[in-house]
Amino acid sequence: AISAKVEGWTVHQNLRAVVQVTPENAPIVVAAVGGLSEVEDRIITPAIISEVRDVIGGVANLPELDDQGRRVTDKDGNLVMKIRSVRILDLIENRDFLQTSVDNNVREHGAKAGVNIMEVRFGNPDIPPEMLVARKREQLATQLKKAYAEERKAQVERQSTEEAKARADKQSQIVQAEIKVQIAEQVELERAKLGNAEKAYLTAL
Repeated sequence: AISAKVEGWTVHQNLRAVVQVTPENAPIVVAAVGGLSEVEDRIITPAIISEVRDVIGGVANLPELDDQGRRVTDKDGNLVMKIRSVRILDLIENRDFLQTSVDNNVREHGAKAGVNIMEVRFGNPDIPPEMLVARKREQLATQLKKAYAEERKAQVERQSTEEAKARADKQSQIVQAEIKVQIAEQVELERAKLGNAEKAYLTAL
């Protein structure tokens, strides 16, 4: 675990490294440094500590962020990369980019000493809990907002279902009422025609 200062906070970043000394470089490494323990103590560990602190506590090639802290993409949907200062939340959201940067830089240090650093992989960072409070509250607010929207949607659907059910229950009454209206219209039309016929008859007399 390597401690580094990020935005004024002390962060402990866990990592592991896979290192190899090839047979052709072994005599040079042994003559210059010693055995594997000396290689680790004098070459690998100092190089990794230096690079991790330089990258995490400095600047790196990371996705550009908008005012809301969201990643910016171009018209093709690709991430827009930018050399910028590392934020503490980048250790969670953009860990792969930081890991790649450290990995590439450490390989160069190892190559100079005849040591082949195969890979450097980050573990989970130990971020101060205070930094995660706002993020957790934001996530909670987003989840509550989604839950409220789903509840409203369910309520509207339930009201529509109940309304449809009530309409179906009253359907027979509605049909009977419509038939009565049609009968009344027919009676009214019949009486009007009878009245006109009577009027015409009386006029003829």
